[in-house]
Amino acid sequence: MHKLFAEYVDKILTLWSADERAPLDGFDRVPFIGHLPEDMPPNLQVLVLGLNPSFSVESLKRSWDVVRKTCSPIGEATVLELLSWPLPENQGKRDAAKLAIETLDRYSRKNHAIFYRPIERLMNAAGLESDKWLHMDLFPIRETSQRRLEAELKFPKRHERERFATLPQNAAYRKARTMHPALRSTLDETLQLICALKPPIVVVLNSFASKLLEYCLDLRLQPNGHRYRSDATDGTCWILSSQLSGGATSLYGMERLLADLRDAVRGNRGLVGGAATEAERAAEAEAIADAETDWDKFTSDETQASTRS
Repeated sequence: MHKLFAEYVDKILTLWSADERAPLDGFDRVPFIGHLPEDMPPNLQVLVLGLNPSFSVESLKRSWDVVRKTCSPIGEATVLELLSWPLPENQGKRDAAKLAIETLDRYSRKNHAIFYRPIERLMNAAGLESDKWLHMDLFPIRETSQRRLEAELKFPKRHERERFATLPQNAAYRKARTMHPALRSTLDETLQLICALKPPIVVVLNSFASKLLEYCLDLRLQPNGHRYRSDATDGTCWILSSQLSGGATSLYGMERLLADLRDAVRGNRGLVGGAATEAERAAEAEAIADAETDWDKFTSDETQASTRS
């Protein structure tokens, strides 16, 4: 698993070095990886996906003020200079810059509570220890305006797909694959990593990312709950939702999300092709019996956080 992620990082950095890059500000910044290969859980149970990392200059400045003292001599650079692409050509300076960026991103991830804390609470409420799940983004592009990124990620909406399906294959391909080649290549690398990791459960916490993956992976809704499967990731249970922070997901949406996640974690993934075993049904009954206490705490924390914000 460590090797897979290390290879993914190398491929992303190679994509960023290519001549043909997408017309987005995010491609003139160092991609956000967020994890080192050794951070990968040895027994990954749940992979949590977002669309892309934000680029909040003020927040990054505060984080850089804390960690820059440990990154001499790179610490003399401003955070915008540090994150500007490309990396230095000199190997020594390049390695120092990569180490400083890794330190900054790790610190930012740990302290960006408004985004990551709701995810941690969800995972805890589902009974997952921190070494059983991992969060990453489909696109490691540092861009705060999700609308700008969405505008470049063109793909057929549900009502258009039947019409595209009636066209000759090459014509349908041209119409369906209209996103910039650099974005398509980045998405392909991320999807290949997910397929190689073979996580038992993937939770997508972004409505646009959910729609994009539903199309790209031909995700099909299963009869048991709001869970999906794909032939590309056979055996993986996909749960699609919206972002938890910022009020994007309602209280009832979070309730359904937790119920589906707990059910899947307990072994009842509801994928067509395998009936629930007696052990899975027993686990489901146990989950229903004790879910109320965990959910009360989870929703109480989220309601209080929303009130304070």
